Amino acid sequence: MAVDRSNACFYLWGGRGGKDMSAIATRSSADEDADAVDDLWRFDTKKESWEKTVSKGAFPEGRSFHTMAMLENHLYVHAGCTAAGRLASLESLDCKSAAWSAQPPAPGPARGGTVLTAIPSHRDDGRLVLARWGGFCGNELGGPLDIFDPVQGEWTSHSASVEGGEADPRKRSVHGFVPITPPLRLGHDGAGKFLSDYYILLQSEQGYRWRPLNDVARSALPRQTLPEARGWFAFDCQALDDGRSGVRVVLHGGLNEQNERLSDAWVLEIESAAA
Repeated sequence: MAVDRSNACFYLWGGRGGKDMSAIATRSSADEDADAVDDLWRFDTKKESWEKTVSKGAFPEGRSFHTMAMLENHLYVHAGCTAAGRLASLESLDCKSAAWSAQPPAPGPARGGTVLTAIPSHRDDGRLVLARWGGFCGNELGGPLDIFDPVQGEWTSHSASVEGGEADPRKRSVHGFVPITPPLRLGHDGAGKFLSDYYILLQSEQGYRWRPLNDVARSALPRQTLPEARGWFAFDCQALDDGRSGVRVVLHGGLNEQNERLSDAWVLEIESAAA
C-alpha cells in the first residue's frame, strides 16, 4: 500500500489472498490480452470508495513481500517475491497518465520484506529521493542505505552510522520506514526474534546518520506504555494538526514473538524544535 496525500487517496497492489493465501493474479507486461483488468486499486479517502485503476505500459510482475512508495505523483513498486524468486526491480506508475515504466533495478541482492520511502536529498537541493534499507534475501539485511534519484535515474549506496559510535541498527526485514523530516524507522529482526527499537535518519550535506530514540522513550514513559516488539505491522505518518511543527507516526497490528496477531494501535508524536 502507498498513500498519495496530495490527492487524498491510497493505492493497493499485489500481495497474497484467498483461503490458501496464494499470490494475487496481476497483469504483467507479457500478457497478450490487452483487455485484462489490472489488480491496482485506488481508495478515495474523501468519497470513501474503491475503484480499479486501468493502466498501461511495463506492468510490474505479480508478487508479495514488496514495498510501495509515492513520490511527486508517481507510484513506485519495488522488490518482493514471485513464484520464481526474489526481485530487485523498480517500476513506476505515472498517476496522471496511468502508464507504467521500468526503472533501473536496485543494487543486489534481490530481496523481499524491504522498505522504500521518499526523503529529502542530502544535497539540500530541495528535491526528494527514494531511500531503501534492510530486507530479506535468505538472510536478514541491513545497510547500506540505498538511494534512488528519479531525476538522474540511478541508484547510489551510502553508509549511515549511528551517532555516538554505537553499533549499527540490527539487520531486519518486514519493518517500517515512514517519510517524515527527518524520517523515522521502526522494525524487527526476522520471524522468531523481533525488535522494538526505532531510529531517526538524519541527513546533511556530509551524508546520513542514524539517531536511536529508544533511551529517550524509556526515560519519558513507563515500560508498559511502549509497544511490544513485533513485525509485519501497518504504519504511516501525518503532520501534526494542532499548530505544532512535527509529525504523528501511527503503528498498528503485526505479529509478536509468540506468533500472536496483534490488534493494538500506537501513536508516536515527534515535535520539531523551534528554529
